[in-house]
Amino acid sequence: MKQSLSRSGAISTMFLFVLPAIVLLSFMAISLAQMQLVRTELKIASDAAARAGGRAFSEFGDLELARDYSNNVAALNSVAGSPATLGTQEADGQIVFGLSNRADIDSRFEFKPLTDEQILDGVIPSGVRVNIAHNAPLLLKVAGISSFTPSESSVSSQVDRDIALVYDRSGSMAYFDGGSPERGEQYLYDTITTLYNAGGFSESEYIAAVADYQAVGELAAMSLRDREYSPAVIDLLPDDLRVYAESVNATYRTGDGGPLNSQWNRLEQANEAFFQVLSQSTREQRVSMSSFASGASIDVELTDEIEVVSEAIEDMHPNGSTALGDGMLKGWESLKNSNVARSQAVKTIIVLTDGVSKKGVSPEAARDRILRENPHVVIHTITFGGSADTESLRDIAHSARGKYYHADSGARLVEIFRLLAASYPTIVTE
Repeated sequence: MKQSLSRSGAISTMFLFVLPAIVLLSFMAISLAQMQLVRTELKIASDAAARAGGRAFSEFGDLELARDYSNNVAALNSVAGSPATLGTQEADGQIVFGLSNRADIDSRFEFKPLTDEQILDGVIPSGVRVNIAHNAPLLLKVAGISSFTPSESSVSSQVDRDIALVYDRSGSMAYFDGGSPERGEQYLYDTITTLYNAGGFSESEYIAAVADYQAVGELAAMSLRDREYSPAVIDLLPDDLRVYAESVNATYRTGDGGPLNSQWNRLEQANEAFFQVLSQSTREQRVSMSSFASGASIDVELTDEIEVVSEAIEDMHPNGSTALGDGMLKGWESLKNSNVARSQAVKTIIVLTDGVSKKGVSPEAARDRILRENPHVVIHTITFGGSADTESLRDIAHSARGKYYHADSGARLVEIFRLLAASYPTIVTE
């Protein structure tokens, strides 16, 4: 009996010593599990914020807006039961833009911070680092400590693109563009008609000046190439229309290029802006150029010599119908060049048109064929002016992971091309 009592006492004594240890270990296990959970939540928030900031700057080119995007996305993530938050000023040091590069495909991305002043002076960042900290209460107070403040860091980086530019060079691209929606081709026609009705020039001079509009009414086989502006018409036109009319006579009718102040001229300006931005990037660029009218062609094969691609538009002449789908397929064909295309680069097609597809493969069928061959191709679409098939082009972009843009003026077209030049796919690399 005494032996049994002695054994029971020993067990009780051991339990008194072991129980606190078990409780302490349980407290520690619960606290460590909570701390790990909070760190995981914080890392998810920092990854999402870094990616959002990188994408926003890539698309909009605005530091303040990009930081706001980053902070807003961070706040959508709950950390220890409350939203994650970031400082949105450069001085806070929590959202830092910089250069993120790697020597080759097998190397790690290395991040080098830039100041906002450097970026505003023209250095284009290729990555963003988010440093985020969050004060979290402990479920169980340990050694008098009731909270802890973990921190996490994430870097998002832009990845390389192989880009196919696909331009509409149909005859309507030579129409007048006065820089705003109200001063377009219809404005030109209305101005000349008003001057004619006031007795400014003869009927034959009037018909020659609005040849393609007359063709619509008379069902005649006339086109923009049939236009000719007499001195009597030119002398009465406002300055921007006068420049356009003189250029139609001197360049367009002779096959030397698109007229000044035309939609084609605005595309030339947008194309120049695109390559200006592209040339400032730290990423290696590979670009091709294709175009379409009644048919389609690859005008410059995919190359890293971007100045060659930039200048190719100077040799084009807008004329003919609109084979949009054929143009898209030519752009895709240029991206499949096995000697130049890069396996790690995102295949990107940028399509611009001012009209509706009238010849060849439909744009929807072209899109479907491209995505069957490579479902990861990104297709951005741009419509220009008031006659484009906006609904179709919007659907194509959205179904191919791209962006749809509409330009109702030449200034807007330049802005869109600048955005697309800086808009790189973004991935979290740290």
